[in-house]
Amino acid sequence: MTVCRLPDGIDFEAGAAMMLKGWTACYLLHCCTLVGGLARGGYVLFHAAAGGVGLIATQWAKSLGLRLIGSAGSDEKCAQMADALFEVVGSGKVKIPIVRPREWAPGTPGSC
Repeated sequence: MTVCRLPDGIDFEAGAAMMLKGWTACYLLHCCTLVGGLARGGYVLFHAAAGGVGLIATQWAKSLGLRLIGSAGSDEKCAQMADALFEVVGSGKVKIPIVRPREWAPGTPGSC
């Protein structure tokens, strides 16, 4: 069993939730991939990207050199994502056009 010391100000429930979200992000990025895995420069689509797991997973994915497409449930969350790491974002009210990466011109990210 691994024990982690929680900083003052983070209660047990928040610490447990944070660890679980991190493990989920790890599992998604390293265990739920196609044969051959994810390659630097590849695209990842995250639904609910502004949620707890989404925020951790997208930062992790970006650090791996992946390109991010994300969705969120509101225009406010969509704007927050656009300011962060995403090339294309869309809220639940906006349909995101799905395109194959070969059809997506490099350097021309979309927006809401």
